[in-house]
Amino acid sequence: MKRYLIYFASTLISYTSLIAITPQGWKFNGSKTATGEVRKDGTLVVSGEVGDRSAFFISEPITLPKDRVYTLRYSVRGNSGSGIIVGGTSIINKDITQIGGNFNDYKMRILPLNDKTHIRLGSWKTKDVLEFKDIEIREYLPLNRNTKLSTEEFIEDGKYEYVSSYKSGVPTSLKCEIEGSPYFNSYRWCLHGDTSVAYEFSVPQAKQISAELKVSINYNPQKINLEIFASVDGKPYESAGKIGLDNGGTLKIPEKFFPAQSVKIKIKTDGQKGGVQFSSLHYTAQLDKKNQKLSNRLLGEADITVSDKIKVSSSYWRSNAKKIRLKIDTDTEEEIDVNVVSTNVDDVVVSNAFKAKLSVGENDVDVALPSRLSELSQLKISMPQKKWDLNYSANKVCLLNVDTTGRLLPSKIGGLDIWQTSSANKLSRYCVTPTKRAEAINVACAVNERESVQIAFKKARKANVKFEISDLKEKSSGIVISAKNIETHLLDYVKVSVPTDALGLIDDYPDPIPQINSEFKLQARKVQPIWLRFFVPKGSKSGYYEGTLTISCDDEVSKIPINLRVFNFELPDKPTVRSAFSASGNSISRYYKDSEQVRPRLEREVRMKLSKARISPYNNHIARPDAKLVYPDGDKTKTPKVVFDWAEFDKNVQREISENNVNTMLISIRGIGGGNFHSRYLGRIFEIKDGDERYPTVLADYLGQLDKHIVEKGWQDLFYAYPFDEPEKRDYPFVINELKKIKQHAPNIKTMLTEEPSPELFGVVDIWCPVTRMYNENDCHSRQKAGEEIWWYICTQPRAPYAGEFIDHAGIDLRVWLWQTYKYGVDGILIWDTTYVHSPTAYPDSLQNPYEDPMSWATGYSLIKGTRNDWGNGDGRFIYPPYSTKDGSRAEYSDKIVGSMRLDILRDGIEDVEYFTILKRLLKEKSNKLSKAECGNYAKLLEVPETITKSLTEFSFNPKYIEEHRLLIADAIEALIAK
Repeated sequence: MKRYLIYFASTLISYTSLIAITPQGWKFNGSKTATGEVRKDGTLVVSGEVGDRSAFFISEPITLPKDRVYTLRYSVRGNSGSGIIVGGTSIINKDITQIGGNFNDYKMRILPLNDKTHIRLGSWKTKDVLEFKDIEIREYLPLNRNTKLSTEEFIEDGKYEYVSSYKSGVPTSLKCEIEGSPYFNSYRWCLHGDTSVAYEFSVPQAKQISAELKVSINYNPQKINLEIFASVDGKPYESAGKIGLDNGGTLKIPEKFFPAQSVKIKIKTDGQKGGVQFSSLHYTAQLDKKNQKLSNRLLGEADITVSDKIKVSSSYWRSNAKKIRLKIDTDTEEEIDVNVVSTNVDDVVVSNAFKAKLSVGENDVDVALPSRLSELSQLKISMPQKKWDLNYSANKVCLLNVDTTGRLLPSKIGGLDIWQTSSANKLSRYCVTPTKRAEAINVACAVNERESVQIAFKKARKANVKFEISDLKEKSSGIVISAKNIETHLLDYVKVSVPTDALGLIDDYPDPIPQINSEFKLQARKVQPIWLRFFVPKGSKSGYYEGTLTISCDDEVSKIPINLRVFNFELPDKPTVRSAFSASGNSISRYYKDSEQVRPRLEREVRMKLSKARISPYNNHIARPDAKLVYPDGDKTKTPKVVFDWAEFDKNVQREISENNVNTMLISIRGIGGGNFHSRYLGRIFEIKDGDERYPTVLADYLGQLDKHIVEKGWQDLFYAYPFDEPEKRDYPFVINELKKIKQHAPNIKTMLTEEPSPELFGVVDIWCPVTRMYNENDCHSRQKAGEEIWWYICTQPRAPYAGEFIDHAGIDLRVWLWQTYKYGVDGILIWDTTYVHSPTAYPDSLQNPYEDPMSWATGYSLIKGTRNDWGNGDGRFIYPPYSTKDGSRAEYSDKIVGSMRLDILRDGIEDVEYFTILKRLLKEKSNKLSKAECGNYAKLLEVPETITKSLTEFSFNPKYIEEHRLLIADAIEALIAK
């Protein structure tokens, strides 16, 4: 079979009478009130009142060979309000939401699925003026680890699996055929009428003996079934069954089709009116051979100018290549300039330029590389005279196969590799042992700070490893930090089978960190990290502490030194960054044998775990004041008075302040209507509902007493109300009406809204909380100047290239998010949940096992039971059920919940902000003792370097830049304290 992403590696990359494609012959299609203009410089302009209609330009047909993939690039601006920008072809398009008034560059992969390709650019429900420019089609050239399978396929233990990567915005890397007029929109196939999509699944040197197909249907209002047809080894299609609500999107392919080497699966609607959309495809087959283990990995991608005169030789486009061979065809003798700029994985830039003499006919021009192609993060080859270039970028790797920041530790145990690596690194199970060495485990942190260290182990055969950590003693004073302040965890892996987005891979990812005491098991040739969390208690003295990690394996013992540097400053108990993370024990309690009995303890345990990560948890019932209505003479037709009992409320709030060091609290108040973009409800105070003529009086009484009590307790800056989530424009009047009630009667409770600043809402919102993708620096700074706060949040969106909370994103993501929080002056962070471990929609008849299925599946929003719409791996999940439930068992009362490496990494980011805050305060206090140059040098450290994060979508995956800058700030703080 032909695989689009694989074809390049086995043939010479060539072009059939094509050269630098710029789509031409644009025609406009839109409603009567929409207009389209093609300017002299080629810019496309869509304007007018589009309303509920789409308006778009479509190019004249372009013939593109079907055995390859292309990149459509364009720049667009507009759409600062509602609506969607649409870009792509007539079959494959991608939606872009609000981007504002500056031009933004976009690119997407396109497949020529029919004989003629039409480029389509325009809008849907957008009233703003849109402008498209710099529209170009380029060849897409992947660099793969091997070519036997696509990057969506893998074989292990006699099982073949294909999992679609629709999140990348391209339908497939397998051969794909269509019938009728289906289309692919952003991340899903849209079928209607008598349309179909077909895929071919072929296994090298093995036969399939059985198979199962899973399809995630995300839109099916008419409850239409999908008909499945199968063709084996080139035979005609036959019916294989149907997929729909009755079987939850899963179909076992009938036995009559097997054994087979190649299976083609066709998915089509059953001919009824209406549409069906599916967002993922998962094909699994059992094989007649069990000793195969194959997988592929995309190492990098290049976009190159389409040309019929210049070719890249496939035999040189390989991961271990140290030169690239270009074949250049010319009609005349000439001399051309060849410019080469490369950047390696350590960010070292090498530039080279040379002249190539060309003879008439085809010429071989070799471009030397400073290292292997797989060791480069960027490569650009350009030939100005030919108007040709190649731009290569290594795939941003979330799982490290090569650990450049790791340091091999001294081990006297034969065959056992031990190394320290950054806590923000996610090591592949098959990561190569680093070559750089260190003589000790090195840790550095402030007083009252937690610092996590990752120690990786690998051995050629399975083994049991025991370890012991000593107390740490300060060299000069002899002061001891007890080993009790060092928590030890196993860093466990979860299998990602459905990647969150284009950044993810089908692979094992590290995340849960169950606590262990002194022993763990190694699998043969697989990396196993342990997680050490150091805590320097308040009041500890600064200095250099020493201790030992003792390792025992195969009757051999090795003692590895530990060096802990404690800085001479202390982090405050209450963090600077305000936070709001939902925390409840209800979701996890169902994993226990006695869920009711364990729930109160879990509530406390979850909040304490978040507190240690410097996060303020929110829970609807923790800050819910007890009250009742008292009617005059017991007559319920009269207007009642509100009577509060503050005892439990005050105790809960004070405990959260003193024990969990919260800096914000969600207050649960009655009488205010709420909801979200999907549904809403009216306010009520017990039986007094909004609409009752007594409601305004009772609401004023209730909120007035609550506000007065908050002031009396000195809690004015603590509470916020969050009655409505992610409103649409249509919800604004309702939201304004409800928030005004709080502003009028309880001004000391801040109103928070998960929305970007909008003029219609000015005056009723105290805390704006946009999703990071919608953050506008100018708008947000303007509201901060007006005395309001800006928080921001991440959840199921945004996805790559933004920092997210996903398991299959880089470990650095959450730490970078906090550096971005500081960089842009954002006041607080929010995440909708931390214990979302089970979706009753995706698993209506059983408990989801988050150790086996790390995906956070959607629930609610009127979804039908059995629907599996993904929210992203680990979305809303920073805490796991007890480790004893990994095998499907129910936990005992005493079993502890399990944290995650992502939670620790997030804590590191929050603590990094404290370093900035302390340095900023000290610089202000001591500026009169410093020279102008010294002030400038210190002030420079308060700027976030672009090597760490240049923008919300441009940041390094390498944690060394953060760790180096953090150390510079610590040194500066110590120097200023000494002044």
